[in-house]
Amino acid sequence: MEDHKDFDTLAVRAGQLRSPHGEHSEALYLTSSFVFASAAQAAARFSGEEEGFVYSRFSNPTVAMLQERLAALEGAEACVATASGMAAILATAMGLLKAGDHIVSSSSIFGATVQLFAGVLTRFGVETTFVDGADVAGSPLFDAAWLDEASSQDVQARWHQETGYLPITIAAYELTRKSGFYEKNPGTDVSVQQMIVKTTDKSRGLRLGNMVQIRAIMEEELENVWGGKKTPKQGLDDAVRRGNEQLERFQKTVQGK
Repeated sequence: MEDHKDFDTLAVRAGQLRSPHGEHSEALYLTSSFVFASAAQAAARFSGEEEGFVYSRFSNPTVAMLQERLAALEGAEACVATASGMAAILATAMGLLKAGDHIVSSSSIFGATVQLFAGVLTRFGVETTFVDGADVAGSPLFDAAWLDEASSQDVQARWHQETGYLPITIAAYELTRKSGFYEKNPGTDVSVQQMIVKTTDKSRGLRLGNMVQIRAIMEEELENVWGGKKTPKQGLDDAVRRGNEQLERFQKTVQGK
């Protein structure tokens, strides 16, 4: 840990691994694998007896620098970087959960995460209950609380004020309003007001659940049409049917049915 340095310095220097060339900024190691001094060293690396890099798909100096820097900035002991947010979520779930466990999750999470929790993990004996973000911590029994921290009104209000992102709960907006933030920063509540204003039949928005899956279905059916496997009518009709099935599945998921 490098907690003796201030945040700005950590953001620039923490975790830096300089090569013998003495580069000033971080080097990008565009290699798939690494060489060893001997077969014995290779065996020791692969068995975990000796620390060091083996394959970039496990880690490499560039990724190691990122992980060390993030850990230093967060004041954490260690960090694991993944290729995507969904990879991080799956790794967390697979590392902490087992068959028979139960997740209590905020319903205000990314759609693909809903699909993971409600569809994929159920095949491994892990069930999920979706609740309002403010109620996650109130569940009497659970093995994992997802987005409890991020969904709290205090955290949401702070993120909203510091970044400008919309708070995902009305409670966070009200907390920000009562703090006088909007009076000190005129206009910063416009985006929130646009989201909570009363709607009419002509202004009401829609939530398209399972959008990622529906988009994949549309692309697949269009490929079938362009490849001559289906007529345009067949392809579009099948896209509508399969898309509606995804919407119905999403509706049952968020309703807890």
